[in-house]
Amino acid sequence: MTLQVDLPDGELIECTRLARAIALARLTKQGLTGIACVVGKVMKIQLSPRAVVGQTGAITVDSEADSVSVRFRQRYTPAGHPGVDPRLIQSGRPSGLLIIDEQSNAVDLFAEARADQGPMSLPYKLTDEDRALLVRLLPDLPQLQAPVTLEAREAFLDAYRAHPDRAGWEPELLSLFDPDVERGRLDDLSLKCQQELRDDFIEQRFAAFNSDHSRAKLLVAGAFIPRQMVLDYLKQRHDMVPVPRRPDEGVSTQTAVLASTQSDVRSAVPEKVPSQDGRSSKDKMREEGLDPTDVYEYHKQLVGKARTKRTAEYFEVSGSLVRRKIRQYKERSQPASPFPVPVNKK
Repeated sequence: MTLQVDLPDGELIECTRLARAIALARLTKQGLTGIACVVGKVMKIQLSPRAVVGQTGAITVDSEADSVSVRFRQRYTPAGHPGVDPRLIQSGRPSGLLIIDEQSNAVDLFAEARADQGPMSLPYKLTDEDRALLVRLLPDLPQLQAPVTLEAREAFLDAYRAHPDRAGWEPELLSLFDPDVERGRLDDLSLKCQQELRDDFIEQRFAAFNSDHSRAKLLVAGAFIPRQMVLDYLKQRHDMVPVPRRPDEGVSTQTAVLASTQSDVRSAVPEKVPSQDGRSSKDKMREEGLDPTDVYEYHKQLVGKARTKRTAEYFEVSGSLVRRKIRQYKERSQPASPFPVPVNKK
């Protein structure tokens, strides 16, 4: 499933900001639509005291559509009373595996069940039949798009409950990730994404540059990756695409989150100074001192038209110098001829 990643603006993207953008896309699931936003179903069940007696037993699953028997078998016996491993609970109709959080004390839940206890809501996995039903109903319901806000969730579920063809269970939707509340979770995943980027950088899946435009040998904070190279990498390795943005659209919330945590990162490209006819000796030395390899590699990764012009703008040099550096790289890369160079006779 293709996710949308909210990339920082600019032709160069600092590597730690890229890692955080990838992490944020994974947590928010931005870009998912329709059935991809449904992660399960919620059903009401009625627990019975006989569910924990003997080696096998049954509990009653109540819903507005039907009532079915769910069979299970004993897995282990905690001290004091029999226990049931909830991972072994299987149902026939509606079929599926009962999901209970591993942190929940599911054994006590069954042991303490009473006949007068009301129905409880528990999540289940979607079956193929469940998915087929949802696909048929989705055109009649409000559109789902991640991240699913609380307002969108309520509107969708209200419409689902009112639909005449709905099932006896309710869809369980993607949870909403709040970066302000769960900053620690975002930080942890960002570190993992940084390591993924470093591993892929070592495997030469993309190139990076330092703030002085030299080729980066290590992917550390302050190293920058050309935007087009980032787009290709995200599509090929992570099945991610950039968030579509209108020309008049301001900075998005996710971009603000990324920027607020990366304010200490220096900009990759200094502010451009209007070109002047007379160049200082320092400018000439800087231009002539450019590494042909850096110029060639940057020029090579560009796609589309005017690659020489764009390379010249990036290094803030002339187009003729870019062409000369590329020729120098090619001449240097060619193997020396085994034949002697003929000498011109006078």
